Amino acid sequence: MNIPPQSKKILNFLRKPSIERDCVLFITVLLLGNVVWKLLIKGSDETHPLLMGQHDIYGLFVPVIELLTHHCHTLLQWTGCPVVMDGFHLLYPNGNGIEIVWGCTALKQIFLFSILLLAASGPIHHKLWFIPVGWIMLYLFNLLRISFIVAIVGHHPEYFEILHGFILKYAFYIFIWSLWLLWEELFVKYK
Repeated sequence: MNIPPQSKKILNFLRKPSIERDCVLFITVLLLGNVVWKLLIKGSDETHPLLMGQHDIYGLFVPVIELLTHHCHTLLQWTGCPVVMDGFHLLYPNGNGIEIVWGCTALKQIFLFSILLLAASGPIHHKLWFIPVGWIMLYLFNLLRISFIVAIVGHHPEYFEILHGFILKYAFYIFIWSLWLLWEELFVKYK
């Protein structure tokens, strides 16, 4: 079979582990993972029911929302913020605060991180422990992210949109990228 030279270059690029190939893989998996999530999960942060096909999966998120709300409340109390937990709301005495919704749980980011690491080069026996450790790191990052937003919104509610929708949203993806870079540095050997 006669393969055109350009196709040979592409096949060699895809077969041979390299940092360039893995960077392309990172971007591709992140984009495709987002598309798959959008195709599977129907609903915005504020909506209930949350559908996966015909099934309402909102109930699967409730324990994570409860845990996250409780952990944020505890962390904020430790730092001296006078926040009150009311269901999934974290509120200041002045009425400012936020509601933690299913989109705040970081389950999408954990999903993306998981498929990213499963697709990455490197030994499977290290992936078996690195992926769960990554889940914990992502949860902790998310806990700090939400707690920071609540702490700022208590006195400056006008900063919510820029913090939540822009700065800390992209900081989350930079954190995922950092975990992936750590994986690459520790466990992927290029020739």
